[in-house]
Amino acid sequence: MKKETFLEKIKEEKPDTGGCGFFVDDIEVIQGGPAYYRCKYENRKWIIYMPSERGGENSIFETKSEDEVFEHLYEIIQRNVRLYKKRVMRDQK
Repeated sequence: MKKETFLEKIKEEKPDTGGCGFFVDDIEVIQGGPAYYRCKYENRKWIIYMPSERGGENSIFETKSEDEVFEHLYEIIQRNVRLYKKRVMRDQK
């Protein structure tokens, strides 16, 4: 999916990722805490980063395809939503 489509979907769905933030080109698209994913276009490729344990960031996915990177980022968001829902349900027991 294209970047614009991704941003529209996120705006419409308002996914609850349990405090995990998501950034696209340094703009926060889902508000979060210290855990986050960042997607950025640099050196003619799209890269998804996440924080490393030692500070800084690690790239976890790289591609030249805009469609591919935003499909992957959307899958990461959906996984975070599912994990957060499971945690909430477990904590309610």
